[in-house]
Order: sequence, then C-alpha cells, then structure tokens
Amino acid sequence: MPGVLEFTVDREQVWTVTSGVLEFTVGERTGTAAAGQAVTVPAGAVRRIRAAGGAAGAGDAGTEAEALVAMACGATVEVAGSGERVRLPWAE
Repeated sequence: MPGVLEFTVDREQVWTVTSGVLEFTVGERTGTAAAGQAVTVPAGAVRRIRAAGGAAGAGDAGTEAEALVAMACGATVEVAGSGERVRLPWAE
C-alpha cells in the first residue's frame, strides 16, 4: 500500500468506525470495517490503516472515513523501520 505508513503502538487499541469504511492490515491479516463496526488491534502488532471507501471490501482507495480510537494512556508509536519510539502527545 504505497503512501500508507506501517507502524506499531505499545498499547491495545479499539478502533470504532464512525463513518465510511477503513481497511485494516494487522500482521498478515487484512480486512475492512464499516461505520458501526469495531476492530481490536493487539499491542505491538504491526498495522496499516487506510480509508477503503464504498461497501466493506470494495477497496475504493481515497474515500474519507473516520474512527474513534480507544486505548490506555501513555502510548508510544514506532513507524516501521525507523527504530525510534515516540510518545503520542494526546495519549499522556
């Protein structure tokens, strides 16, 4: 997926899609979630998340989507290959 960052977060996250469709790649598994659906991403799992658009599974890249993400405070994130962990300022 060109232009989509691969990253890890050291906390479990629950992504609840509030509009549109998101495509989640967690480890080697890829799937979609539409508005009203939720996806749990384990702590430390490599992930890529992008707006997928259309009906679940349509893969119409570039369409907007929104989600509410819940996780414990104090998280750090690492962009794959960077070797640098950064504390998320809003997660403190």
